[in-house]
Amino acid sequence: MNDFKKEQKAALRKLCGYFNYSRADLANAMSVDITVVYSWFGRGRISANKAIEAEIITNKFVTKKELRPDVDLWSDE
Repeated sequence: MNDFKKEQKAALRKLCGYFNYSRADLANAMSVDITVVYSWFGRGRISANKAIEAEIITNKFVTKKELRPDVDLWSDE
């Protein structure tokens, strides 16, 4: 497994931890169906747009860079 995948999976676990490891609460906060959250964990990646939203919702507890280290658009921030 490459480093980006490991980082993304760890960041997803951290994001879920923000919601006391409740995927239902995470889905509700992110305004998505719980099946979407399960798909994030299944593939080990959240969309770049949802990574931005997660950073805002968690007040940077988990950042978009942590969730999507493979995206170059915000590497200079």
